[in-house]
Amino acid sequence: MKIIYFLLFALFLMGCNVPQKHFKNGNYDRAIETAVVKIRKKPAAANKFGDIVLRSYNIQRNRIMDRTRLLASQNNPNAHLEAYKLFVQLDYLQKEIATILPMKIHGKQADFEFIDVMADMVYFKNKAASGLYNEALDLINTGSKPNARNAYFKLREIRTLFPDYQEVQELLPVAKEMGQNHVLVSALNQTAFILPRNFMLNLTYYNPDELNSLWTKFYTQETERDGFDYFVDILIQAVDIGPEQLYEVRTQETKEIQDGFKYALDRRGNVVKDSLGNDVKIPNMIRVHADVVGVEQTKAGFVAGVVTFSHPNGRIIGTVPFREELLFKNYFSTFTGDRRALSKETSESLGGNFISFPTDLQMVMDASEVIKRRSHNHIRRNAKILEN
Repeated sequence: MKIIYFLLFALFLMGCNVPQKHFKNGNYDRAIETAVVKIRKKPAAANKFGDIVLRSYNIQRNRIMDRTRLLASQNNPNAHLEAYKLFVQLDYLQKEIATILPMKIHGKQADFEFIDVMADMVYFKNKAASGLYNEALDLINTGSKPNARNAYFKLREIRTLFPDYQEVQELLPVAKEMGQNHVLVSALNQTAFILPRNFMLNLTYYNPDELNSLWTKFYTQETERDGFDYFVDILIQAVDIGPEQLYEVRTQETKEIQDGFKYALDRRGNVVKDSLGNDVKIPNMIRVHADVVGVEQTKAGFVAGVVTFSHPNGRIIGTVPFREELLFKNYFSTFTGDRRALSKETSESLGGNFISFPTDLQMVMDASEVIKRRSHNHIRRNAKILEN
């Protein structure tokens, strides 16, 4: 119990020292926030944490003012955006501190030198939005995909400043469309094996939205290969189906079991009695036999290929091979003799019937869904190479 009290006390002390810890680490914003919370809950805590609030504020205020003076001299919307965010930060700190004012530290009134930053916030917010907007327009007009993506992020930044700024809402989808790569996913049979049309169609029969990202849009139903930035091809390169095989396995199982009991006899052939005068009985053990006939049907094969990622000029930028094993297996068995001789495993395998072997096409079609799922995963894992 003493250990628990000690740990709780240690945690309490750690909580009390959080503002000092942030101050020593140079995290003055956090030092102000944590100290203000403590003073707000208990005004007397100002004697312990008030000086940290005052010192942290003075350091941050001077840093922000020095930095914003430098940024103001730069004719750059990113500099104006940074200046705006710094003034927002300073405004937030001042409002936090205002919640505990007036404040006395050991009886002396704390003097905070606040700055009216509202005009600066409005000025730099407008400057940043105007500059970013003009830059975004220039980037879009170049017709370049990388530039369109850059413009898209600038427009999104403007929207955080002004949700309805000029034509930002209309330009965002334009920049996104210009910056996107369009990728066609197709399935091709490169084997001499005649694959069903449904097999090939199924390989790309999924929702492209499951693969789409900000800068990559997938298509699966196009017939023409014009106008795409990349191609993803699921190539079936080998199909091999083995012969139907039927194996018969004959085994014999034996087991020693108890079959009732018999009386224990002495040397004279008399029944032995126990101490209570009862006849002594002993297990009657016999050996039983059973002949087991097991039949196993098997038919195996595989479908192999590769998922390729390529440019319209035919240059391959990535490949992922795949191979799916195909297996049909059926087992059934019967026995003659004493069932009691059978092992647990053999007993459980009894029964069943001969099943017609699947055709080669049936086995291939069964693999279609597995190949589709694995190909889909390969495309998703390698989608980044299609964003360049």
